[in-house]
Amino acid sequence: MGPEGYITAHTSRIHDIDWSFRDENVLTSCSHDSTIKFWEIGSENPSPREPVAAIKIGAQPIWRARNYPAGNGVAMVFVPALHAGENRVLLWGRHNSSSPVVALSGHTEPVLELAWRRFREEWQLVSLSRDHSLRVWRLNEQIAQQLGQATVDPSAAREESLTSTLVPIIRVPEEETSFNNGPPPRHLATPTPTPSPSPPPPSVPMASPAAPHHQYSPKLLTLMQEFTLFKSDPPNLELERTDASQRSCTVKVQQGVHLVRLSISFPSHYPYGAAPSFNFDRNGTTIDITSQQELNQVVACACMHSSSAHL
Repeated sequence: MGPEGYITAHTSRIHDIDWSFRDENVLTSCSHDSTIKFWEIGSENPSPREPVAAIKIGAQPIWRARNYPAGNGVAMVFVPALHAGENRVLLWGRHNSSSPVVALSGHTEPVLELAWRRFREEWQLVSLSRDHSLRVWRLNEQIAQQLGQATVDPSAAREESLTSTLVPIIRVPEEETSFNNGPPPRHLATPTPTPSPSPPPPSVPMASPAAPHHQYSPKLLTLMQEFTLFKSDPPNLELERTDASQRSCTVKVQQGVHLVRLSISFPSHYPYGAAPSFNFDRNGTTIDITSQQELNQVVACACMHSSSAHL
């Protein structure tokens, strides 16, 4: 059985798609062409030619776009491998593409994944970052309305009315779960409490990192994330083989008539002060030995500089 329709959606690679919570016929897509598009797909029009709305964000490729379940807004992040230092999550209204509703700042490394979760009578945004942390964000009434939420639950409104004068547009994450085995990040080690004469809102229960539902190795997960981000590099670079359990991969670079095939091994404590090692595949590399040595020195130096930043 073949597909029911095709959409010529973007001019470059599509990184994410997400169905609307509110309208089962609306599909959201984001791409390397720096756009988020909203498509209305129905039985009478399974292959729409034009989106019902679109958001163009400069020249920055977009990695994730997740629909706000209670409205028509969207949460998004840029492609992590291409935007070092851009660690924010941006919230946009579907029909206001001139500027984001709000930017969520707090992560110290790029954000890799986003998800909305239902807690009591509200939707909260969860962000997973390369800094080994999860952050849970609560939206206040003002932001929810700008994201297209038509009505706000009365109990949530009453709670917000008690704290609205003390809370910024987006609350500081109510809790943060770290998966780093080392000491907590600096911004977690000495948190600064916000003074408040009113009692704080109820805490958001989350699974303890000591007993997660599925146990993962933080180091292995980090390496798998590296492999995932590696695929976002230029088209002439190909990730031929990955083996996270053996901590190795093989990459191929084709430039004109020249071919470079490189085997990479990652030490167990990578990236914390340990750089990977590189070996050229003699049967798959066409550049001469001198060029191989020069290229190896450049790559090793760059990797050592990057890994030293994690000390």
